[in-house]
Amino acid sequence: MSEQKKSPLRRLFRTRFFTPAGFLVRAGQLAIAFFVVHAIGLREYTSILCGTLPSGDPPYAPVQVILAAVYLVLYFSAVLLVPVLVIGAGVMSILLRVKCFSRAADQHNRG
Repeated sequence: MSEQKKSPLRRLFRTRFFTPAGFLVRAGQLAIAFFVVHAIGLREYTSILCGTLPSGDPPYAPVQVILAAVYLVLYFSAVLLVPVLVIGAGVMSILLRVKCFSRAADQHNRG
């Protein structure tokens, strides 16, 4: 399948990581994943950090620990990584433009 026949959404998710678009796509994926687990209600499982179980049923403790860990990892990703990726995308795009403009100016001055 040629690059032109692929859908724009598919091309967007197949972007390279170390590009401004790649940073923004990954930031969006992390944010969406966090909002999904938050909407599902996994926040209540973080009560295990205090030593209490949300359902009060000890047999389900391992599942609750896993759900709490998933929520916490996605929470810290959304709070710490998403802003860094967005800022990094902005800085990288500015640096790439400056680099392109300096190349164009060098070629213009030589020719």
